[in-house]
Parts: sequence; C-alpha cells; structure tokens
Amino acid sequence: MKQKTKSKSLLIVYMPYTIRKVRNKKCYRVTTSKTKRVLAKCTTMEKAKKQVRLLRALEVNKEFAKKVRATRKKRKISSSK
Repeated sequence: MKQKTKSKSLLIVYMPYTIRKVRNKKCYRVTTSKTKRVLAKCTTMEKAKKQVRLLRALEVNKEFAKKVRATRKKRKISSSK
C-alpha cells in the first residue's frame, strides 16, 4: 500500500496565475502558470489574492483596463545627450 506524502508547501492556482508559499518565510509568491514569470516575490495572502483579482480584471474587462491605464502616471522619457 502506497501512502501519499503530505506536502508542506501551499499552492493555489487561479487559472493563469499561481500563488505559492515562500519557503521559510511568512509570505507568498504570485507567478504566471504558463511562463512562471514572478509578479510578486514576498507578499501576504490577502495582497496576493487582490493582485490576482486585479490581473484578471485587466485581462477580462477591457473598459476597466482602459480606465486604469488612463489614470496611471506615465514615465517621462528623458533624452540622453
């Protein structure tokens, strides 16, 4: 009879995004499921869930994404001489 080993790491998948517990710390990492790109390195579970909700809203709701882009400050590109 095989017994399943209990994993100590926490893994939560919100379709294109993954929230994982960081080893030996009280924080979580948010990554994309496909490319494994790190979007948040060390954040609380509540903030990680909020970030995933924001990322999903930006993907799905185009009007909301437009509104967010319009209100965000834009970087000024300085010309180097």
